[in-house]
Amino acid sequence: MNRRRDQPRTPASVVGAWICCLVLCIYGGTQYVRLKNRQIQTQRQIERVRQDIDKLRYEMTGDGMRIDELLHHVKMTESLRANRSALQPVSSGVIEEVMPAADRVPRRGVAAAAP
Repeated sequence: MNRRRDQPRTPASVVGAWICCLVLCIYGGTQYVRLKNRQIQTQRQIERVRQDIDKLRYEMTGDGMRIDELLHHVKMTESLRANRSALQPVSSGVIEEVMPAADRVPRRGVAAAAP
């Protein structure tokens, strides 16, 4: 007749322990998801920065090539002629060295601030 008295009862401490374990597992799972999402966001930011660096290196290479092309003395001479510049070539006999290399005194740097 009294079947309930024959069934073993679960103590409240066991139920409380199960609830604590459940709460701990839920908290751990949510923290794992948050940290994983943060890790993915950080990886995406790093990849964007790497792409920006690669793009800037590529642009620097192009700029260096353009600078070399502009500073090429034959092309510079041709462009000056094409623009009818009044500049004339200087012969090497006219060039005078102001301070010969042997007389140079190494400078001990003192920075002067320009006003």
